[in-house]
Amino acid sequence: MNKSAQKMTRYLLGELSDSEQAALEEKYFTDPQVFDKMVKAENELVDNYGRGLLSPQSREKFEQYYQNQAIARGIGSNSGSQRSAATTRQ
Repeated sequence: MNKSAQKMTRYLLGELSDSEQAALEEKYFTDPQVFDKMVKAENELVDNYGRGLLSPQSREKFEQYYQNQAIARGIGSNSGSQRSAATTRQ
């Protein structure tokens, strides 16, 4: 993995400093090639997670990050029960 891909993986795992994160975000929001590389890095990270290829530390960070993303998007287990309750009331 080259240095750029490593940095993107570190970004996806929440390991970059605020200034590094902001600089990378500016690049991938303004440069389609950088955005494509970020998508590829995320796909590889998810694939490596699914195949059990991440280190224990990276696996834990991945799970924490993606669990937080699911909660932020309302995909957590509580949202399902709330949805069921709302459907039952109708």
